[in-house]
Amino acid sequence: MRRSLLDTAARSTIGLLAAGAFLSILAIFDQALGWDIFSPEVERIVVAALTSCVVLGAFGLAITLTSGILQIVTSIAPPSEPAVSSAEAASPSRRKITRLGAGLIAGLAAIAVLIAILHVSNGRILAGRQRTFKRLAEDRLAELSPRLVRELSTRATPETAPPALAEIFRTLLAEPCCRDAALFVADPEDASFLWRLERDPDDYSRFMFRRVFVTRDQEKAVRLALQGDTKWLEQMSGDANWIWYRPLRATPTERPLAVVYLAANPNESFRDYSSVDSSSETLATGAE
Repeated sequence: MRRSLLDTAARSTIGLLAAGAFLSILAIFDQALGWDIFSPEVERIVVAALTSCVVLGAFGLAITLTSGILQIVTSIAPPSEPAVSSAEAASPSRRKITRLGAGLIAGLAAIAVLIAILHVSNGRILAGRQRTFKRLAEDRLAELSPRLVRELSTRATPETAPPALAEIFRTLLAEPCCRDAALFVADPEDASFLWRLERDPDDYSRFMFRRVFVTRDQEKAVRLALQGDTKWLEQMSGDANWIWYRPLRATPTERPLAVVYLAANPNESFRDYSSVDSSSETLATGAE
């Protein structure tokens, strides 16, 4: 009876600890690689399962040790049994070690394959999140473009940010899916500079235009777009990333008056915005 209890406790403990180790590996890769394959609810379930496995494994280890001590105590004076040759005793041990090694290798290979599959799946999910963000940004900016163009026409000086224009960007930045937002306007006096609408560093409730020197690829692409060549800007928006640019035109045939820049919050799951895809498809079908 005691031997059966010890064997059951040991096997159960090994299973629980193995499950805990597997869940720990998943959690490590999820945190290190920034996976979004698991929803927050699933992540909480995984953490709860991991904690349960560790706790139950600890109790199982205590039961195993206690049962082992009891078995040792009761087998101090074992009944005489026929002697077993050392070769016969060693043969089962070698087979057990071989089976254990093969099982360990197979388990590690299975974990590696599973991690690779999850990583590929996460890449597809990440690309889907980025597409959702860009559809969402396109929809938002398509609605706001007429207002932005109208407010830009009321700008008295290059440094002036009309209150309504500042309010639009304040609203954009308040959305959890948006990490950053800006608006670029050409400098009529010097093509080496741009005017960028951004928050006042001394007062985040205020917005102001700041003159920036064109040095980075982002600013060079914006300058080309303001001159009428939007290919580079469209390529940057079409790449797999968390940014979106939209040129603002008073009429479809004119050069852009400004360029709006939106950067997504990569920590946002975008699961709550999945209706953007279906609504876009519905609008496209209705237009046809």
